[in-house]
Amino acid sequence: MAIIGILAVLGEIGLTRNIQNAQNDQFIETLGQDINTARSLAMARSQRTQLTFNTLSSYTVTFPDDAAAAQIASASNTRVTLGGVTPGDKIICASGGFCLGYSAAGALKSIPQLTATTQNGVKTMSISVLGLTRLEQTP
Repeated sequence: MAIIGILAVLGEIGLTRNIQNAQNDQFIETLGQDINTARSLAMARSQRTQLTFNTLSSYTVTFPDDAAAAQIASASNTRVTLGGVTPGDKIICASGGFCLGYSAAGALKSIPQLTATTQNGVKTMSISVLGLTRLEQTP
C-alpha cells in the first residue's frame, strides 16, 4: 500500500511539472503570436498598436490612439521571466507594418530579441523591425 502511495505522489509531481512547462511554453509562444497580431492589426486598421511589458512576466496589447485604449490581448505567467526589456517598455507597430521598441520614458529602444527564462531553461525570441518573431531554445 505504501509503495502505491509513493508512486501516486511521484506521478502527481511529474504531471504538475509537465502542466507548468506547457503553460510556460504557451505564454512564450502567445507573446510571439501577439506581436505578429499587433503588426497585422496595425496594418489592417491603419491604426497603431502597442504591446506594453507591464512586468517581466506580463504584457498587454492595446490600440493606444483609441480614447479608451481598447485592449486587444494580455497575458501573464509568474513562472516566466522576460529579459531584454524592462517594465514599461513598449513595442509599437505602425500602420506601415514597422514595429519599433520604446523605453518606458518614450525613447526609441532597440528590442531585437527577448529571452524567456523558466525552470526548464531559456528560450530566445528574435523580433524583426517588421514585427516578425522567431523562437529558439537556448542550450
